[in-house]
Amino acid sequence: MFYENLWDFAEEDEKVYRDEIRITFLHELGHYLGLGEQDIEERGLL
Repeated sequence: MFYENLWDFAEEDEKVYRDEIRITFLHELGHYLGLGEQDIEERGLL
């Protein structure tokens, strides 16, 4: 699952990990709701 990749990216820093989980969730939710990459980037979720 992608959670493990985010944990590695965060270098086991819980705050960084939680921030990345939030951004990833909102990014993917944006796609689900029909937003394109540009729309997502404009919202700071890239």
